[in-house]
Amino acid sequence: MKLYSEIPAPEGLFEHAQVKEALVAAYWSEFERAIAAITEFLNDDPPEDHAIFALRETVPWWAELGNLDRAAKVATQCAQRAIQLWGSLDPMALVMRNTQMYWLGKAGKQSKAEECARSLLADAAVVLDLKEPLHAAVRNNAARIFEGGEHRAEAESIYIDLISDFEAWGQSETEHCFTTRDNYVQFLASDGRVSEARDLMLEQILIFTKIYGQYSPITLRGRYDASILSLHLGQMDSAREQLEGLAQDCAKHLDVADALTSMVLSVLLSIALEQDDAAAVVQVTTRLLDQAQYTGDPCQMSAGLQQLRNRYRDLCGVSH
Repeated sequence: MKLYSEIPAPEGLFEHAQVKEALVAAYWSEFERAIAAITEFLNDDPPEDHAIFALRETVPWWAELGNLDRAAKVATQCAQRAIQLWGSLDPMALVMRNTQMYWLGKAGKQSKAEECARSLLADAAVVLDLKEPLHAAVRNNAARIFEGGEHRAEAESIYIDLISDFEAWGQSETEHCFTTRDNYVQFLASDGRVSEARDLMLEQILIFTKIYGQYSPITLRGRYDASILSLHLGQMDSAREQLEGLAQDCAKHLDVADALTSMVLSVLLSIALEQDDAAAVVQVTTRLLDQAQYTGDPCQMSAGLQQLRNRYRDLCGVSH
């Protein structure tokens, strides 16, 4: 599930020492320290608008720590405080309500998330122009909530209408439309309509290529997603060919430690094992082991790859 960027934080928020400390800690995945810094900031009784946005920063950090219930609870607190400060229809409050809806859905609190989605959709339609990014964000994220429950047809209708609106506004090649299109691809795939999902993903890749270039990270990731959909369609040979070309392009055009390269190679290894292609298993495990030098993969994983490579070298009659 993707959440649009929405509205700038209050001026001066990121100038506070504790907030700066929190963001640096979060960058290094030290989420407990980041939350502690924000808690210290809140204890200093900052302006309420700063407090609300600072508190919202902690929501994904709680999720990173594996506590989705706490993430949803904090997001709800942000929404409640925003409504109290600005009123339920103020754009700032709508931002916080959008965050609340999103994280309730992530936490699996489906009925509460759907309740938030319906009220938020209704209020956004009253106070926001249809073209405003925040309105599009609300529609997109509400669709993601509905598809997680018993209202999948309603979710699909929102996706189709929103993509159609982007096209009508001349915004079909914008990040917001990319997000909605990508979410609709995931919807179609989860609905078993994999061929439709792949067709839409291929359309997305053409736009990525036009906007970002043939070998940009976002284009390469789109190609990976399309190849996975080909696998789901049972087109293993075609997917393998796509992934082999993608692996070469990743090696040429991405940072040596980029996770996408390892993802591509891991799928290629699974295909080689499925097809019992001993030579390919040896080749791909060797490439994964080379990659592990730069990605910091656990030693246990590297040991397992070495065992696998040696076993298949034996099958190939290759000396170690």
